Amino acid sequence: MTVKQNKLDQFFLKMGVQKEKPTIWKLMILFSLLYTIFYGIDVFWQDSHQIYDPVNTSPGNEFLNTETGQPYRTKANILATSVSLLMIPAFAFIGAFFSWVLVQFFQATTTFRKMYHLHIVCSAILIISALAELIYHFFDPTAESIPFQLGYYISSNGTWLGGALQAIDLFEILYFILLAFGLKLITQLNWGRASCISIFIFAVVYFFHFARFALGNLY
Repeated sequence: MTVKQNKLDQFFLKMGVQKEKPTIWKLMILFSLLYTIFYGIDVFWQDSHQIYDPVNTSPGNEFLNTETGQPYRTKANILATSVSLLMIPAFAFIGAFFSWVLVQFFQATTTFRKMYHLHIVCSAILIISALAELIYHFFDPTAESIPFQLGYYISSNGTWLGGALQAIDLFEILYFILLAFGLKLITQLNWGRASCISIFIFAVVYFFHFARFALGNLY
């Protein structure tokens, strides 16, 4: 644990998380662009390998038609890719807000700027996740789940349980483990309290993921 912790401390120090006024925008732009590139390629790659109904021309279902639906799907993919550009900044902002509030609750001191920078740094895990999904979908573009999600190993399609399982993602767990180490470093909280903050934020994120996946599986 000590060796791993020292390596993580060195990583965070290199990323400047202990600086009083860390530079955020450069890293945020870089990470956002990388995430969007990987996500966008993945979206268009999967769409190009989907099998749609070649004769479905009924009103309201043009999206599903092989030929007439292509312009609709292209626009939807462009929109999704564009929105993904905000994924890391928005995710980091929400996480930083909850982290900062909980740090105050434990009577530790840090600035929101440092907390936001920490979450941006931890977002490196999300980029690795997007790249891993892209590589996996390159070999299996029609896969509904990936090996990094628990739902890949336990079949429960069409139930709320399917949503719960798909929401458990290995990379997000790694994100919050990394966050706990970072919180301990910049706030001087003990490991237990830093872990409690990270687990609480993970639970909030998991709830929203669970709701999204569960509704998608049910409807």
